[in-house]
Amino acid sequence: MIRCHLITKADGGLIIIRLEDDSPTYDKTLNKAMFEISRDGSDMETHYDPDIHTIAALAGGLIPRHNAISQRIIDPAILPVDKTGRDGWEEDINGEIIYSVSRAIKARN
Repeated sequence: MIRCHLITKADGGLIIIRLEDDSPTYDKTLNKAMFEISRDGSDMETHYDPDIHTIAALAGGLIPRHNAISQRIIDPAILPVDKTGRDGWEEDINGEIIYSVSRAIKARN
């Protein structure tokens, strides 16, 4: 079975990661993806260390030169059917994924 993780970046942007939940590398793949996504751009030399770069540490903003980010498992059915405007997706106050024109414009500039 595939699980979808919704990752919310520091700027409010969204990233969807789909992972096989029976994969032996499930946790490591999710943690490493979050590690890379959370980079603030000031340090591209630090390598992923699974003992240090945990989901809790990344979510709590405890890793130097990385932005705090969050993640949760979502039902893929809440994703918009039209995938062409992904740069404009944002999460509303009800947890629904919606298209935001202002976010799309900001992402392009």
